[in-house]
Amino acid sequence: MAGLATACGNPAIDPNATYAAVGTALSADGTPMADVEVRMLKYWSDSRLLEPTTEQIFADAPRGDDAVGFNIELVTTTRTGMDGAFRFEVLGEDISLPGGYSTADGLVEGAKVVLVIRDPNDTLKRSGIYTYQKTFMRADAEWGAGQLQMWDSAASADFSDALTTGLLRLSWNAIERGSSQVKNKYRISVEGPSGNTPRLIIRCNEGDVVEGGCSPAGTGQLERYLSAFSVYSFYSDANGDVAAYIQANSPNYRFVSRFTVTEPVPDITAMRDPVGLEGLWAVGTGADQDLLGTRADDGDPKTRETINNMATAIYADLELAEITDSGLLNSLVKNAENACLVLEFSVTNFADLTAAKAAGDAMWTQKGKACGENGARNEMSTLVSFDTTASESVVAGWMRIRAVNDGGVGTPTIDEVGEVAVYTLP
Repeated sequence: MAGLATACGNPAIDPNATYAAVGTALSADGTPMADVEVRMLKYWSDSRLLEPTTEQIFADAPRGDDAVGFNIELVTTTRTGMDGAFRFEVLGEDISLPGGYSTADGLVEGAKVVLVIRDPNDTLKRSGIYTYQKTFMRADAEWGAGQLQMWDSAASADFSDALTTGLLRLSWNAIERGSSQVKNKYRISVEGPSGNTPRLIIRCNEGDVVEGGCSPAGTGQLERYLSAFSVYSFYSDANGDVAAYIQANSPNYRFVSRFTVTEPVPDITAMRDPVGLEGLWAVGTGADQDLLGTRADDGDPKTRETINNMATAIYADLELAEITDSGLLNSLVKNAENACLVLEFSVTNFADLTAAKAAGDAMWTQKGKACGENGARNEMSTLVSFDTTASESVVAGWMRIRAVNDGGVGTPTIDEVGEVAVYTLP
């Protein structure tokens, strides 16, 4: 019965019929983009629910993820004319869903399809515009994709005060949303241009940064500050070079824009010292798991320590210090798409883990929050930093990071810890 319901609930296409997609590519200022590549991708998953990441969308050779049963492939490409117009024509078999159902009269199930235009000004080919998914039907054989216009984000990265404040400033124009009153949500990614570093993902919406937001800047743009120490140490190439991107969705299209980065991240490592960890535990339904001296605190976020007690929190007993940068980096969280990591500190020097666990919420102060997958499937990070020239930092004896449900299905648990990072002034 389940198979029959799926077959009846999805449109079928003729594998021998021709299906078309048409549209126009425009630059951010509205002028036609001539002779640029337009790509058609199709994707599918065993659950029929998974969506591709932007990194998969813009990759030269898109790759799926066998571990979760997700697949994506390039169907075909075309190029725009002098007026920016493009047209695809493909056979139904080209956009069919591998392993999908077929009907008695020879029809097949169609896969989800997107159109992608990569920004020709981005030499790394990691930005541009793409459509929401489309599934063709026999009665809807030509898709009018509309005008795909690049986003005028004016995104820029300012590192000029990093050695003083310890912060990197990212700013950008808010996405146009017409009459919608829904607050815009953004996804920032930072990594070395070589692609050989871990990738830091920050998701934010217009609002309080402590709640995972991005705040209005005095220029009328939005802004978000990142830890210069953490970006230089973990997410840049050897000389501090970074590539940073901002993703946003309008009601009709999805965009990725590259931040203008005019200089490397300055080497701030001599201006930060690790905070001594006197204890580090994963706390869950089983016995508390001791993480001190494991891959969870080895200074390398590319290594991960497996957690075996269905942990919902990480507790760290700190040498009492003024915190400048801290967080949980590149960790795996079950049900991450419906989870948030909440970062909290307590100035109280609890006697032991038992006392810290028993402390009421009033004894903890929230300093950061990150929600949703970032970087890879089920991967999450939360990262905060404080302006060392202002009175924003926190003196703490303990830190905890809680995995909480964000209104979706499933209880989030911390399955692998990449790095628990806490730093202070030397």
